[in-house]
Amino acid sequence: MAAGLFEGQYVWHPAADDRTLASVCVDVRAGRWARARTALAETRGDHALRAHRSLVLASEAADSDLAERWLAEEPAPEAALLWARVAVLRALRAADA
Repeated sequence: MAAGLFEGQYVWHPAADDRTLASVCVDVRAGRWARARTALAETRGDHALRAHRSLVLASEAADSDLAERWLAEEPAPEAALLWARVAVLRALRAADA
């Protein structure tokens, strides 16, 4: 899922070799946040992994209301982190538009 061949073309995914993250990205694109909570909570002691996972998940969630819904339904550190990352991505996109 992280990378592979698609119709003869190499396909790269920002999750790289983090299969957990690649799998959670599918859920986030479908509007489900429960596995994102777990994937981010697992990284509380690993700041580099937490930064990577939160950035990739935010890029998947930025075009939806997932971050806002998650934060409203369950105000927790992981929900706030994703919401903040999504807000930054949206602001950067707006500045480029």
